[in-house]
Amino acid sequence: MKASKIIATVGPSSENILQELQNAGVDIFRLNFSHGDLSWHKKQIQALRNLKKETKIMLDTKGPEIRTGIFKKPILLKKGDRLTLINKEQAQNPDKQMIFCTYLELPRSVKLDDIIMFDNGQFSGMVTSIHQNSIVVNILSDGELGSRRHINLPGIRVKLPTITKEDEKALAFGKEAGVDMVALSFARTSKDIRKARELSGEGVEIAAKIENEEGLRNFKSIAREADGIMIARGDLGVEIPIHHIPVVQRKLLGDIKQIPNTFAIVATGLLRSMKTENRPHRAEVTDIATAVWQGADYVMLSDETAAGKHPVLCVEMLKNTAEFAAKHPPKKS
Repeated sequence: MKASKIIATVGPSSENILQELQNAGVDIFRLNFSHGDLSWHKKQIQALRNLKKETKIMLDTKGPEIRTGIFKKPILLKKGDRLTLINKEQAQNPDKQMIFCTYLELPRSVKLDDIIMFDNGQFSGMVTSIHQNSIVVNILSDGELGSRRHINLPGIRVKLPTITKEDEKALAFGKEAGVDMVALSFARTSKDIRKARELSGEGVEIAAKIENEEGLRNFKSIAREADGIMIARGDLGVEIPIHHIPVVQRKLLGDIKQIPNTFAIVATGLLRSMKTENRPHRAEVTDIATAVWQGADYVMLSDETAAGKHPVLCVEMLKNTAEFAAKHPPKKS
């Protein structure tokens, strides 16, 4: 059994130690286009091309994000509170628990009793009334809501393109810069993959990120069209019940094995505790070993190397765990 290779995300914590990270075992460097402007990404690509050993570069698209508006201080919400989400930014009033949502079609996309998740699933609300330019939700658990926080709409068909105008600019930039791989965020259909391939140019590998219910439903057709699949457990764990994630991961990795020349990436939360600590939790190293045993070709670090305190330690830990797991595969029953 081969050890999974390593993808590491470049960010403020890692942009000046790229050679150290490569020496520690990074095979692919990921540039997350949800952060940083094009000039910053261009600088990172130039630095990556100057490494001692040639390395692959992944461009990860931002995708169709839905966020809260911008306000000065967070809103403290309690279970039972009512929060109004409006589609007109100038009308928001956080003091009266009325905030802007960047998804302008929200009132026409939801129905009564739909669940809305806030801040990557930290707390949720249920839709209790729908108006022309706003909806009202009943808060189901305590939470603190700040500016530009993610909003997820599990099971709701969002009327936004998978590849936004901003993504098109990023892909044009990546094509000119000669990136090796594109990770397509929130892939929903095989048509999305074909469009990404057309925009990315010849020879660029397309990895479809499975991170919502629609992508999960269309997984097989997406996988046949893409070069690889990323099981993006962060958003996926908000879009579906989080306790389903281990079973979904096992099933997807098993299905990918049946599709020739298709690689699999397991991403999000592999060494989350090491963003601040210098030693991982036991559950995290078990998670890594499980991904290796289930056939992941790559395992990916996100915040751990982009914004964490110990980027090199994280890569070393990931490499050591993956290699040891590969040497000791489960016995066949």
